[in-house]
Amino acid sequence: MSNLKNYSDLFADLAQGAYNGRPKEYSFPSERLTSAHQKELKEKPKL
Repeated sequence: MSNLKNYSDLFADLAQGAYNGRPKEYSFPSERLTSAHQKELKEKPKL
């Protein structure tokens, strides 16, 4: 089990970023994503 207070776990970051209203959506470097994925994240609909 990962330590959710440690922001080095990519899967924990994605799970936390899936919730609306989080102060920090994704803590991993966005340059690791393709431009299509970056665009998709920016256009994520708010629920």
